[in-house]
Amino acid sequence: MHQPNVLLIVLDTARMDTVTSMLNAGDLPGLKKFADNGCTFTNAYANAPWTLPSHAAMFTGQRSSVHGAHAGHKQFNPETPTLAELLYNEGYDTLGISGNSWVSSEFGFGRGFSNLSMKWDRYWKGHDLSSVSRQSGVGKFKELVRAVSTREAPFSIANAVNAKILGADDFGTKLTTDRTVKWLRKRSSADPFFYFINYLEPHLPYEPPGEFVSQFVTRSDFESINQNPWEYIAGTAEMSKQDFETLMQLYKAEIAYLDKHLSRLYDALVDSRLIDETAVFIVGDHGENIGDHGLMDHQYSLHSTLLNVPLIAHYPPEVDSGKSEKFVELRDLYRTVANLAGISRPISDTVSNFDILEGDGRDAVFAEYRHPQPDMESLKKEVSELVPDYEKFDNSLRSVRTAEWKLIESESGDLLLYDSDDESVEISSDHPKVVSELSDLMDQEGIRLDRTAKEETEMSAASKQRLADLGYI
Repeated sequence: MHQPNVLLIVLDTARMDTVTSMLNAGDLPGLKKFADNGCTFTNAYANAPWTLPSHAAMFTGQRSSVHGAHAGHKQFNPETPTLAELLYNEGYDTLGISGNSWVSSEFGFGRGFSNLSMKWDRYWKGHDLSSVSRQSGVGKFKELVRAVSTREAPFSIANAVNAKILGADDFGTKLTTDRTVKWLRKRSSADPFFYFINYLEPHLPYEPPGEFVSQFVTRSDFESINQNPWEYIAGTAEMSKQDFETLMQLYKAEIAYLDKHLSRLYDALVDSRLIDETAVFIVGDHGENIGDHGLMDHQYSLHSTLLNVPLIAHYPPEVDSGKSEKFVELRDLYRTVANLAGISRPISDTVSNFDILEGDGRDAVFAEYRHPQPDMESLKKEVSELVPDYEKFDNSLRSVRTAEWKLIESESGDLLLYDSDDESVEISSDHPKVVSELSDLMDQEGIRLDRTAKEETEMSAASKQRLADLGYI
């Protein structure tokens, strides 16, 4: 059986409705190249609302309560083979570049990769210059001298620019694409490859390059708008409807900037004559609340703004072009890729057996939020003053969505029922039987709500700083 190359591209924090509206408006010509000859799934749902557990679901085909990587246990050490391990054992070259510290070898995601590099690494073996990028003025120059003198990296202007040392408005997308394009064009191996990319745009903070700001943002004082989600959630930062409209414009500008590099990536696949030999999956790992449901960022919620994500499958020999409305979960990518590689043996009963390219999809999609992140102690340290009822965020959550209904259930016993197409109006009191049936369905599916004991995870000082910069800790 012919084994295709597999390119898995994760657009960190991309929500389905925004990407769809931009595609329809002609604002994403790069993504359109993949979509025109690919299948766009309009009902693809993440199994968790943030990066660590969502990537773990894609890499294992399992739910958070099974693979065990979440805010209560931040190490990715599943018992089942990871997707990269599965493909490596079948003769695939396995490489990846990650823009998010959670998805790194430090947290266990290197399993099965011959090389999992990070966006701040200039070369595959890694020369971390991110410490330089956090400095300013004389401090930045001193830190650069220190990095060079200790041979952390060979000095070059390219290194300086790509590490954001000179203040470029880029979270690693350009360097990641440069390295990927170069690798594709110089590749000589006859073995198939599995190549994974996590692009950090459009994650908070929203800082798109100027040309994209001028294209999308209509407000001149946009830099003064609060981008600290925890201050807003805690009620200490007042924000207007116009503020959130402007944040959405900045969010769109970030996606448009990322799209510019997706276009380069598509062209490189064409130029390298790999476009018809490579199964490409472009997906968001979770969405974003931008004032939706009284929230910012992607925590404390299982609404569709966080779970409904873009998913495009591009592989002309096997994938019909067009749109699919069938329900799929991101963990289904595990089985889908395994089938394309000719790996038909079952892995475990806990692993998804759904192939998004076959059949009618799922009757329902489920998600779990095992532990709040940040936890309440971290939240108290982060914000200047907490609202009296801040402990409402101290909940694990689970959810189910069908063609008709959406139910979110919390550890504290709250039940939120919505019409599947409208999560702005809560209607549980009008449909108690539906609530009971959906809650029972989650029990039958094994969707967990109980919270396991939290385990402290050792991490490097550099990772702590990067994750703090992104608002995680």
